[in-house]
Amino acid sequence: MRRHQPETAAQHLTAAVARARPDELVGEVRLRLIGHALEDTESVCVVDADGRLLGLLDFADLFWLPADAVVEAVIRRAPPDVQAHEDQEKVASIALHYGLNSVPVVDAGRRLLGVVPARALLAILRRARGGHPPPGGHPARDQRRPPRARCPAHAAGTRPAAWLLARMKRDPAFGSGPWRR
Repeated sequence: MRRHQPETAAQHLTAAVARARPDELVGEVRLRLIGHALEDTESVCVVDADGRLLGLLDFADLFWLPADAVVEAVIRRAPPDVQAHEDQEKVASIALHYGLNSVPVVDAGRRLLGVVPARALLAILRRARGGHPPPGGHPARDQRRPPRARCPAHAAGTRPAAWLLARMKRDPAFGSGPWRR
């Protein structure tokens, strides 16, 4: 019998992410990123000279922060991260718990490998729900789909992704409160 191998963060990883150094100015980062093809535009990953993750800067913040602001002064330090071998469901749990739209992936030395982007996190959650549409559904597809009451998870009265929330509560790695700036 063949065992199912769990999907990992590495399988969803994209390395084409915005990066910045802590001593750069926000305006310099904005200019440097013009014309770069990025696969994730949720965060700018701030790394030291050795590529170790120091913090995150919301990509949208680049547009309203003053050009002369130093990146180090405006980042969220010590963001939650995962290693490439982490199970995809744990990655999605961390994203939900800490309110992240993408999750940084680092190696054992905390050097940034990339991120699991928002589109991958959504795909993980969709597969975990069995591919069902969000509450309210998709009218065009709902005509081809049996009523939700026939789905075992919905028939049992469970909420979508309830397994994920329950897992978060059981796992001590998630701490007691959300990650803050």
